[in-house]
Amino acid sequence: MDQAERQTDVETTPRPAYGGTIVALLALTVAVVAGVACFAANMGADEGLWNYIGWAWGSYGYVPYRDAVDDKTPGIFILFAASVKLFGVNVWFPRLLGCLATAAGSLVIYRIARDLLDHLAGVFAMVLFGLSMSWWLLDGPFAAQTETFMVLFVAMSALAVISAQRAQRRRWSLAGMFAAGLAMGFAVSFKQIAVFSAAGLFLFYLCVRKRGRFLTDSILVCTGIITAIGVSLIPLLAGGVGVWEYIQGAWLVYFGPVAVSYSTSAADRIAGFRHAWLRTDMILWVPLLFLFFLQYRRARSACIPVAGIGLWVLFEFLGVNISGNYYGHQFKQVVPPLAVASGIAMSLLIRRFARGESQSRRLAICVFAAVAVFFLPYESLRRALISGPPKDYPRMLGAWVHDRTGPDDYVFVAGDSGSGCTQIIAYTRRPAASKYFFWTFLAIPQARRIVLNDFDARRPRFVLWHKNSSYKLPPWLADKFESMPLRQYQRLPDKFGYAILKRRDGQR
Repeated sequence: MDQAERQTDVETTPRPAYGGTIVALLALTVAVVAGVACFAANMGADEGLWNYIGWAWGSYGYVPYRDAVDDKTPGIFILFAASVKLFGVNVWFPRLLGCLATAAGSLVIYRIARDLLDHLAGVFAMVLFGLSMSWWLLDGPFAAQTETFMVLFVAMSALAVISAQRAQRRRWSLAGMFAAGLAMGFAVSFKQIAVFSAAGLFLFYLCVRKRGRFLTDSILVCTGIITAIGVSLIPLLAGGVGVWEYIQGAWLVYFGPVAVSYSTSAADRIAGFRHAWLRTDMILWVPLLFLFFLQYRRARSACIPVAGIGLWVLFEFLGVNISGNYYGHQFKQVVPPLAVASGIAMSLLIRRFARGESQSRRLAICVFAAVAVFFLPYESLRRALISGPPKDYPRMLGAWVHDRTGPDDYVFVAGDSGSGCTQIIAYTRRPAASKYFFWTFLAIPQARRIVLNDFDARRPRFVLWHKNSSYKLPPWLADKFESMPLRQYQRLPDKFGYAILKRRDGQR
């Protein structure tokens, strides 16, 4: 069946007149579910980190990479800087944007699956995508994670590739490929791991491209990527950050003698892999993906690029696994192609067994109900609507420090991602004593020299470190805390698991 025959087949496939209304209502439902899930958790570690960076950037001119270290690309810093500028340190506005991005992503996923097969495939794909993005396993309550925005732009890039290759007019095809590069550039500007998405979509493109356009398409895509990354750098360049500082802070931080080390042993990687993919809700995707490839011939007869979708899934899967860590939000990367493949598989199955429009509708309703039952984010909704988030001790401790310091006072808070240290520093609304203020980056070789020099130069008003977490202070930092002279600092009673040192009045 060629492209024209396939288009005729799709156009004659029954499609309800109210299909657009259904899609809009489903997108609204996705946004509402994502929004409700956000009430299940207080500010997270990453949200605290980015709130602080956004606040320090706007209040003190402390620009990312140079004055406040994190290993993300600029998109998330810009988003949180705008949020803090408008509403102060908060989580609700970035999470609201994340919910809207999830709903928008579900619409894009619908269009991809619909354009590849039909309306029903699109509906199934968008529901699978929208519900799973709010799973507790995927850190659904923390809707403002980088991956939320990254996958939106990756999906937009995939849709642009499909549209460009099917466009009847040359100019629309060219514009589509540039748009694909632009969207991918913005995806990379939210998280570097999107380079794996780019590789997967490149192979997907090779499976759907029109002959004779490879060079032109490649130039347009690369131009779009460079343009988007350049746009994301404008606020940083305006703040005085150099291009080399960006390259070091966002890319070279993973390589070379001064890199952050995320390495784990082979045994740990295998154990982490088994638990992540076989003992969690991610196992639900396995039968759906198997069903997609099981119907290879039917999919190929419908001109669906099965190999292209499979390669897209593969490279997103590699991206999730590359670090050897399995934080929930990392799984979001693989959801878009899984949802597309699964939605197509379900629609093909209904086509195969349905006899007539009425039976097709009944089967579709049954499949839709099964999807809702198995993919609803039960844990996120339970915690949001029944148990609620735990008491917000980091916020209380941050406010306590804020009330006992002035705008010119520095603070230093040490702890792991589960101790609330970044949330505390965000809620203090005081500048960190060093640009290396998060435990991950204290392991960088140059951090020791810089942190110790910053301590001596800035004399933080408060020094706090978490005592009861799995995180252990670097020996050089523990020695520094122990060696602080009593005439300059006094030890206060512990609060919420944190040891506290306060600089004595009059000491600088």
